Amino acid sequence: KSNVRASYYRTLARPELRELASFKFYDFEQLGMITGNPDLKRASINNADLRYEIYPSAGEILSISAFYKQFTDAIEPRRYDVTSTPDISFGNVPKANLYGAELEVRKKLNFVNDQPFFRNTTAYLNLAFVHSEVTNPTDQPYLEQKRPMVGQSPYVINGGLQHTALDNKLNLNI
Repeated sequence: KSNVRASYYRTLARPELRELASFKFYDFEQLGMITGNPDLKRASINNADLRYEIYPSAGEILSISAFYKQFTDAIEPRRYDVTSTPDISFGNVPKANLYGAELEVRKKLNFVNDQPFFRNTTAYLNLAFVHSEVTNPTDQPYLEQKRPMVGQSPYVINGGLQHTALDNKLNLNI
């Protein structure tokens, strides 16, 4: 009916081809020129997770977890906006940390009504709250010494409905 999980593992993130390419191309979404950096290093990530899960019945779950990630040489975009067309490139950040909490709920809807439609429909929700922190290099003048990782959202919300039919031969997700 319940489970506790703890894990530690190491991962890496290799630069994408566009992050390494040493030529410029125009990005119509960012309205700027993008140039790769052939000197990028791969990022190394130490991960730690702690998770508690409860299984009320088959196909249902309630879980809460905490996580921590320590990055070495994290890859981030860098935007230089001194002309009418910004230049975007990529670089490594020496150190970055990220931590947060996550809540996951998956519940069958048969508590609403015991009709077959509700017995075969499951609602799910996943919430994650994330805090990241990068320490800027001290050899360059920055407005702030610490900042969030570029592009890191402070929260993520996912939800939906899943319905199975025809003796589990058809599965629909919204």
